[in-house]
Amino acid sequence: MRARGMEEGFTLLEVVVVIVLLGILAAVALPFFTNLATQADAASASGVAGAISGANSRNYAVCSLNPNHADCVQVSNCADGVNLLETGLPPDFGITANEVSPGQTRTDCVVTSPRGGQATFTLTGT
Repeated sequence: MRARGMEEGFTLLEVVVVIVLLGILAAVALPFFTNLATQADAASASGVAGAISGANSRNYAVCSLNPNHADCVQVSNCADGVNLLETGLPPDFGITANEVSPGQTRTDCVVTSPRGGQATFTLTGT
């Protein structure tokens, strides 16, 4: 049984300590989650660049064997890499427009994601 006049609850000091601890945790965790978003953005650009590079290797092999083959896609610009993807470029992604001569390999083609992540890919002209 409680003594008369005793009240239940937290003291002001306990509430302030909890608020301070939550503030410290937020200050530590927020930069970590921001960094994850940046890493995910760079990874998405890298994935698209890898897909274009792989599709270009296949396309170059097909075109080298038979330039008139139905699957041979003409590539004369880095931006033509989009035509090599079955589903096209994801929304809001961009590709630099650098010219590529037939047989020339460019290693400076750049794909940019919507949030600014970038990755380079290799493209060989056909």
